Amino acid sequence: MSGKPRALAERAIRLWRDGGRTEFKVAEITLSVTGDNPALEAAARSRARAIEAQVTYAYCLGAPASSAWWREWGGYDLELEIPYAAVLARADVEGLLRAFDPADNPYRSATLDEFRDVLFVEYRDRLGAADLRRGFRAWLDSLPVPARRCFERDVASWLGGTAGASRQKKPRQRRPVG
Repeated sequence: MSGKPRALAERAIRLWRDGGRTEFKVAEITLSVTGDNPALEAAARSRARAIEAQVTYAYCLGAPASSAWWREWGGYDLELEIPYAAVLARADVEGLLRAFDPADNPYRSATLDEFRDVLFVEYRDRLGAADLRRGFRAWLDSLPVPARRCFERDVASWLGGTAGASRQKKPRQRRPVG
C-alpha cells in the first residue's frame, strides 16, 4: 500500500481510553444534526451514497454535533476483526503462537485456531492504541488489493463528505467485431 492511501486509511481510525480500555471507531464523522434522529439518519445515508461496499454504521445524537461511524464494511465486522488482528500482531502473542503445542499449553487448546481465539479473549482488554493501529494496518494488509482500494475510496468519500466521489472507471466502448 502506498503512503497516501495508508495515511488516508489510518485517518479512518480514532482511538481513546475508556475505563482502562482502549476503544476505537472506524471512519467516524461529525454531522451537524443534533436534535432529530430521523434527520441524523438521513444525513448519514446521504454520506453513504457513494460507498461502493456494503457498510453498516452507527450514529449518536449529540450536542453540539453528532457522529456516525462504521461498524461493518464489505462483509467485515470491523469491531471484531481489527482487535483480533491487533491481538495476533502483539509480539508476546506472536511468541506464544510460535511456541504452540497442542499437547502442552495452558489453555488446553487442541488446534492453533482455537488457541488464537483463546488468546484473543485473554488479550483483548490489554490492547493499547499502538496495538490497535498495528492491528488496523494488519487487517488492511490482509485484504485483497481490489478490496483494499475499494476501502480507501470508500473512506475518502465518507470522510470527505463527497457524494459520488468514488472513482469508478468509465465503461469501455465496445468495438464492433467483424
